[in-house]
Amino acid sequence: MAAAGDPVASGFIVSLSRPGGNVTGMSGDAAELAGKIVEFVRDMLPSAQRMAAFVNAPSPFSKPFLEQVRLAGVDEIIE
Repeated sequence: MAAAGDPVASGFIVSLSRPGGNVTGMSGDAAELAGKIVEFVRDMLPSAQRMAAFVNAPSPFSKPFLEQVRLAGVDEIIE
């Protein structure tokens, strides 16, 4: 399985323990890393004043991704 955020929330599989059909592999849940990425960018570029995150708004993955960005202390998110 290619990276799909949360494959259960996205509707690709029924559950992680029993995905059903002919699905094998794994999915990286990058939403959990979004806040760390923001922190990393701030450490590397302390003079940076703006960051952008491009997301697919209808995707169920976008909501947890943006929530992690908010938790990292991003002041303004335009959706």
